[in-house]
Amino acid sequence: GLLNIQFAIKDEELFILEANPRASRTMPFVAKVTGNQIIKAGTLLMLGYSIDEVRNKTKYLSSSSNKVAIKKAIFPWSRFPAEDTMLGPEMKATGEVLGVGKEFGTALNKAYAAAGVEINNKEKGIFVTLSDSEKPNFIKTVINILNLASHFTQLKEQENFLKLMVLIQ
Repeated sequence: GLLNIQFAIKDEELFILEANPRASRTMPFVAKVTGNQIIKAGTLLMLGYSIDEVRNKTKYLSSSSNKVAIKKAIFPWSRFPAEDTMLGPEMKATGEVLGVGKEFGTALNKAYAAAGVEINNKEKGIFVTLSDSEKPNFIKTVINILNLASHFTQLKEQENFLKLMVLIQ
């Protein structure tokens, strides 16, 4: 989201440990994809203007788009082969790229290409992990990825579910 807040609870009392704005990376991506000047609009909202005033008196939120955009993290594993590739809370990303297209597959390919990863390279793969409740909702996306990718990796407990759902489709 736009703000990362860390909470702590002690003796049933809630404390805010820190609040970090994350808009410095996310908002330029959103503005580029939508064509809206959301940072200027947000500034006016913080100054007390209503959303109706911003919409009606400026052109900051007037654009519309039918684009699909995918923001992909870049990981340094090819540059640092000894680095542990297991993701943790810090994820070890060194940057982000954006793939934009009219369809999911196009945007996904562009994002991976911008990150220096060829989806159709048999030595590379896409890792997906899902909660049990989300697995049925993700089948169409998995099929789209399988159509694009030559290798698909998932956690062992999801492997049978995904294989079964792809066969059913």
